[in-house]
Amino acid sequence: MIAADAWNKLVAHVKRARPLRGVRADTKEHPRGVIVSGDTTSFWRHPWFINARWEWKDDGTGEWRAFIRPGFVNGRDAHIPMPADWPDGTPPEDNAPSERDVPLTNEPQPYLILGGWRNPLTPSSVGATLSGQVIAAPAEGYPKYFEKLGVKAAAKGGDISKPGAMEGEFDATRTREIRAMDVVLSKARIGTRLQIDVHDPLLDAQTETISTVFLNDALRTTGGRAKLRAVSKYVPQQQQSLPQMYGTLLSAGDAQLDELKLATIWIVSPPDAATDAEPDETWTPYPQNFVFWNLQHASRLIPPRAPSPPLRLHTGLAGGIGDRINDALLSFVNDQYAEAEAFLNQADASGMFWST
Repeated sequence: MIAADAWNKLVAHVKRARPLRGVRADTKEHPRGVIVSGDTTSFWRHPWFINARWEWKDDGTGEWRAFIRPGFVNGRDAHIPMPADWPDGTPPEDNAPSERDVPLTNEPQPYLILGGWRNPLTPSSVGATLSGQVIAAPAEGYPKYFEKLGVKAAAKGGDISKPGAMEGEFDATRTREIRAMDVVLSKARIGTRLQIDVHDPLLDAQTETISTVFLNDALRTTGGRAKLRAVSKYVPQQQQSLPQMYGTLLSAGDAQLDELKLATIWIVSPPDAATDAEPDETWTPYPQNFVFWNLQHASRLIPPRAPSPPLRLHTGLAGGIGDRINDALLSFVNDQYAEAEAFLNQADASGMFWST
């Protein structure tokens, strides 16, 4: 028998004597111990590490693909949708889905196709003022690191008739183009929507009642799997929410998923590239990661409060006919109050990601 405390001390002693692989340091097992060697050119290939490269296809054309080092969400694989006949080209069975979810740990490794690159050098939008002046929004731009590589300056926006509004200032030493795409992780969860039931105002003091309905369609369809996709530009769900801009009655249900931007893949052209050039095998990718470790995800589920009962005024006048008139008059007030109460107190199932 050995005491747990003594055992733990022995384990700690062994661990202190055993070097571990780290950033730019490699280890190799040897009969007499472990050999430690330095590698100044290597990168720490953390979970979600992205390797973007040009791949030639059988038809002679090529495309940019992103291969992602396996990362886990709640200890489970993340998946990438791939064609049903991937990788051996076997046609799917009749009525089979055209895509299937493939885990990142699969062999061969699945990948994201990078297409639809956005141009961060040009204005994101163009609008007009009440006076008729045409104004361009500033370009997205890029990290300062790319200035040293000779990437062109981004447009500053403003009056399009002025220099620099639609194009960055010219610099003969900076003639490279740059494009970008985002890699997004999504995780299905329970969702909510508001259900509106219509009543007869002559029989009730309100014409509608609003209640919360819980949805699990996305959760059942995906089996709760985390999925990856590449998009031209990631827009957070909060900026896509119609109910927040237009009110309760447009709340037909949330997206039933939470999203996290894992990385932005920047890609730089050779010198003197055309302003409308598309990335090919001569361009150089630079992935910018925002997540460096495995993830946990959980959704919060705050149940809605029970709706308040409608206002009523029952006096029994005219054999009850007056009560029906009162209900009809109060229905407008009760409807407005029900909408405001549902908007402020509706259930919230949105979740969050965090690193472990």
